[in-house]
Amino acid sequence: MVELVVAMLVIAIVLIAIITVQARALTTNAESQARQESTAIANQAMEELRSMPWDYLKKGLYSGFAAAAGGDPFVTGSTLTVNARNYPLTIGSTGSDQDLTDPWPPLFDATGSNKQIISSPSGNGDIFTLRTYVTADQAGNPNAVGLVVVASWNKRTDGATVQTVLTSTAYAPSTGCGDTQQAPYLAACQAQFEATASTSRIDVSAVATSVDGSTILPLLDASPYYRMQMTTGSSSARVASQQVSSATSVATLGGLLWDDNVDSTSPSDYGWTRGSTLYENEASDDATTGAAPPNPVDVSGFGADSTYGLASGGFTLDVRSDDSRTGTARARTTQACTTGLAFDVTAGAPCGTGSVTGTGNTAS
Repeated sequence: MVELVVAMLVIAIVLIAIITVQARALTTNAESQARQESTAIANQAMEELRSMPWDYLKKGLYSGFAAAAGGDPFVTGSTLTVNARNYPLTIGSTGSDQDLTDPWPPLFDATGSNKQIISSPSGNGDIFTLRTYVTADQAGNPNAVGLVVVASWNKRTDGATVQTVLTSTAYAPSTGCGDTQQAPYLAACQAQFEATASTSRIDVSAVATSVDGSTILPLLDASPYYRMQMTTGSSSARVASQQVSSATSVATLGGLLWDDNVDSTSPSDYGWTRGSTLYENEASDDATTGAAPPNPVDVSGFGADSTYGLASGGFTLDVRSDDSRTGTARARTTQACTTGLAFDVTAGAPCGTGSVTGTGNTAS
């Protein structure tokens, strides 16, 4: 009996230890999940602040934000104190206050409050209190404001309040880019632009089939080829500007291809092509080593001879495309660009022009 009691006591001690460790692990996991969720909530609020119009953000908090939020434990007067650090708040005033008829959460809602209560997205019962603030720029820049986001919640172990704090700086949009009233995205402002143009080409194919069209036959009796295709010249151009400007142009002269109707072979791989000469040019104002030059010399030349013929018995099939024309590829980013159309592109704007002479086949 004594041995049984001792054994039960040992088992009880071990089980209590295991249960204690398991309980602590569950609590630690729950607190870790809460911290991850608070970080995600704070990040989302920060991105929402940074996408607000500057004309709203520069006014700061609504003058009655603390009262509208039912008090603020982090604010004394016009100073925000969080994690033992003080931030001078930017608060609206008469004539320069936020318009509550046009709320911009999370900075202020229709009551002027900067506070939101958010339930855990995972449904585990955690409740987060989110507060956002606008502060004076630490460096004293009048065209910048500080942003502070505080997401707080209570720990499950002892009920203590903990918080996740994010800080950032938002700058006024630069001149000529960004509307201060329509969400300019508060960062270095860079216009984005992209345009493409191309000319159509004509493809003419010769194939042979049985009378009912169900079977593909050689173009000529005893010929190994089942298709001949002639393609006319074409041109294209593309320009883009995002941080750096670039221009690309392509001019392709006419050409031919013929095919043996075998899936495992390809006309270009086996040399069954003629002509299709391509001229390409690229320009960029990117100063990075290895980037294309800003105003390269035009790339130009004649098309290669595309003539090709099939002969079998007393029949001959001769094919040739418009390979005798000249193709020119022009690209500029800082110099004026002659397009060959009714207008030219002035210096400073990216320009790409691909042209095939003799047909008016120009894309700019």
